[in-house]
Amino acid sequence: MDIDVLTPEGEILSRRDYSLPPRSCLCASKAQPSARGKTHQLTDLLNRMEALAERCRCLQRQLKPKACDVINR
Repeated sequence: MDIDVLTPEGEILSRRDYSLPPRSCLCASKAQPSARGKTHQLTDLLNRMEALAERCRCLQRQLKPKACDVINR
């Protein structure tokens, strides 16, 4: 899955602009060739996305103060 992050002006923020390495793939290779070649099954991508979302939820539960507490102040 390839998601672009945009500025409020609609410009794409590139990892290269921030001296970040290329994204890695499920298979630990660079993501771009795998995405271009449609190397992985949709179920593999969905499983990885769900695992990442669950990891995020676990990390959020550990935050003190909670993000929603800060927003509701």
